[in-house]
Amino acid sequence: MKRFLCLVIFTLAAVGVSAQTPRAHSVEDFFKRGVIRYDKGDLDGAFADFNHAIELAESLSPGAAAANHLGIINPEASAIYYNRAVVRYDRRDDAGALADLNEALARDPRYVMAWIKRGNLHLNREAYDEAIRAYDRAIQLDARNTLAWNNRGLAKQNKGDAEGAYADYDRALALNPRLPVALNNRAGIKHDRGDLKGALADYDKAIALDATLAFVFSNRGVTRKKLGDLRGALADYNQAIKLRPNFSHAYFNRSAVWKALGKGFEAEADFNRSLTLRDNPATQLEPALERVKAEQP
Repeated sequence: MKRFLCLVIFTLAAVGVSAQTPRAHSVEDFFKRGVIRYDKGDLDGAFADFNHAIELAESLSPGAAAANHLGIINPEASAIYYNRAVVRYDRRDDAGALADLNEALARDPRYVMAWIKRGNLHLNREAYDEAIRAYDRAIQLDARNTLAWNNRGLAKQNKGDAEGAYADYDRALALNPRLPVALNNRAGIKHDRGDLKGALADYDKAIALDATLAFVFSNRGVTRKKLGDLRGALADYNQAIKLRPNFSHAYFNRSAVWKALGKGFEAEADFNRSLTLRDNPATQLEPALERVKAEQP
């Protein structure tokens, strides 16, 4: 049995932060503090601040000057709803996250990152058709968005459309050849097709680009074992576990190598440990929150 991990990715929004001191109790003030709290891991505090920001923003017309001298509303409500959706997503509140993403898209139907985030939400629910539709929309809006291509490939792969997934990974890599996650995902399909050397080449490239991704080492170990390189596979699983000491898939995979090497005791120990662990690298890299755009002089 082999276990692969594929990865869904996001990128940072290209935004800046105003150098001016935020106005006390303004939409921007709550928004900025929510971002700071999120960055510090304070999801409850970030949620409360984005709630306050939404309450203020919804009391004003987007882009209009406030009568109480709050100034131009920056950011607009769509970005705040998106950020609150990210917080809810991280709190495993899928229904709330979806509701906020829908609100963000109702205000800005061309909000590419919100479409991608909604696609990931459906992907997590194994609602692959809905995920693909969301990624389709993102690609229609921005055909050069590597996130949408890669993530749609993962949705297609999970649905059983390996050919469609491979084409999407290829497209993502044509746009950005230095994308470790797409290399990892494409390698898994190559492995399943029997192109083990091609899979190994993709894993090697991914590791050369980023040697901190434990799941890539674990996946490369699967291919190395299939090629008969048991020592190489063992080294990869060891490195995966070094990077993530509670990585259950890596222990499961390493147990098979120990067994092939005639190390029954070690094989049983790793297999048993894999059953008790729940830590696997997240299969998605989520984006940082939207930041306040710099105000025009």
